[in-house]
Amino acid sequence: MSHTDELLSMYIGLGYSNSKHRRRQPINSRHWRRRRRRRRRRRRRRRRRRRRRRRRRRRRRRRRRRRRNITAKSM
Repeated sequence: MSHTDELLSMYIGLGYSNSKHRRRQPINSRHWRRRRRRRRRRRRRRRRRRRRRRRRRRRRRRRRRRRRNITAKSM
């Protein structure tokens, strides 16, 4: 067993992560994983979503005037 293996087994046995600020909490603890996930989610929320405004086109109804056929009789 090499020196690194020994060190690894030591850390695994304790269940500690090797990082400085997380030394107190075990890798396998649910809380640690959940906290990490929450932090990631918060960062995602900060991104502003661009809202696409859908313009509703109003159809103008044109009133059609009925034109009488112009004939010689009506003139």
